[in-house]
Amino acid sequence: MNINADIHKYFFSFTQQLIMRWSFVVFSVILAALLIAASAIHYPVSVKMNSTMSNIDSPLLELVCSEADSRDNFSKINSGQLVRLRITDNSVHGLDFVAGIVKQVIINKTGDTLRTSIFLPKGLITSGNKEITCHAGMAWDVQIIVSRQSLLKRVFTSSFKPIGK
Repeated sequence: MNINADIHKYFFSFTQQLIMRWSFVVFSVILAALLIAASAIHYPVSVKMNSTMSNIDSPLLELVCSEADSRDNFSKINSGQLVRLRITDNSVHGLDFVAGIVKQVIINKTGDTLRTSIFLPKGLITSGNKEITCHAGMAWDVQIIVSRQSLLKRVFTSSFKPIGK
């Protein structure tokens, strides 16, 4: 009877020690895998603004933006960046967007208006394969992807920003 109690005591103390040793290793491996995944996943950093269409010369679309909120971001916009355009009135096309590439950026001398020429590789076909008919003065929600940064960097840079900025 005493031998069985000693065997159980030895077995359970051995398994507890084994679990304690390996739980740290398993936790460390999982944490390392999460950090590697977070640094490998890239998240787009974008500038969002509202614009009106001034001209369409297929496959180029010319947009004008003079929003006060977006003026600080005008300097981040360069040719070659990817663009997602959505019609401001989403009732017709839902969440579909038109993909494009910035071809030319012109900021006026006072810095309060941005004029952008956007190349539309598929024309005015949305991501849902619907064709959009355009007219001058049409309002668009514009998202220009200015860079990509890892998810890990994005979390840490937003965590350490001063409050109110």
